[in-house]
Amino acid sequence: MAAAPSLELIARDNSILRRVRERFPTYWSDFREDPRWLLMFIFGRTSIGGRLHKRGHVDRQVDELPLHSNFTADRSSVVSGLLKDGIFDNLTLPVHVRDAILCFANTTGCFGNHDRNHDLLPSEQTARQDPDNLITSGHYFERVEDCPEVMAIQSDQLLHAVARDYLGPNAQVISTRLWWSFSTAISGHVNDTNPTEMLHFDLDDWRMLKFFFYLTPVDAGSGPHLYMRGTHRHHALKHQLSLTVGRPMDEVISTYGGDNLMRIYGAAGSGFAEDPFGFHAGSLASATDRLMLEIGFGITPPNRRRFFGERVLAAP
Repeated sequence: MAAAPSLELIARDNSILRRVRERFPTYWSDFREDPRWLLMFIFGRTSIGGRLHKRGHVDRQVDELPLHSNFTADRSSVVSGLLKDGIFDNLTLPVHVRDAILCFANTTGCFGNHDRNHDLLPSEQTARQDPDNLITSGHYFERVEDCPEVMAIQSDQLLHAVARDYLGPNAQVISTRLWWSFSTAISGHVNDTNPTEMLHFDLDDWRMLKFFFYLTPVDAGSGPHLYMRGTHRHHALKHQLSLTVGRPMDEVISTYGGDNLMRIYGAAGSGFAEDPFGFHAGSLASATDRLMLEIGFGITPPNRRRFFGERVLAAP
């Protein structure tokens, strides 16, 4: 049985109709589960919609406690970087935490292309090199909860404090994701220097903050993360009114300036905080596999029906 179309490859497709068609069953399911989702999906992408929601949102009170953290970063410096650029790229996992998560990932099965029918170990190379069954990613879904070190990072007090400072007291974890970006034959044709490569912004909640950590070294051949600084504050009107959240890289660069495009490289264990309303992308790995951990915060209770990236498929 052929693998379900990879979300990574769909997201890079310049055809708006194809991207909308592939995602529509998931959108419809989200709307049926919570009709308020449609308001966020329509108005959350606009500057005025975000401001009005923030103004009308009542924050709960949170008692501040002394921080005990795995990280040495200064809380105010992280928040200041986020406010200014939308990103702060100077976080580091403790070595023992990094090594434990990597060991877990190498010995635990993941789901290729977000598809539970494709359960494989990262070392199983042949399944992802078949041109008719190309697998570009491996997600752990709920299995990530079996890794104590990931759960410790998810509950880290510094991350929660930064999220409250940046998003408000209602900040809460809405996603915890561990996944591989596998190097494949197609990756050499789609990379972070291709002007048709897609950058996108996230629209999973009214306001979000994400922490990312590389568990393997990331260089130009490992799928470095891309971020357009400053776009977390405001999008051009044509991007606010677009049917999709993804736009070609050359269009994003011409709109917001090439000097603002960051390519984030790093050693295993390096990490960064990001406002995902800014345009960003994880480029496809062309030479070596990349393992990445994401802890996502939002202000709305998370979807309980499925895990991050798991989509509803249309009936055959």
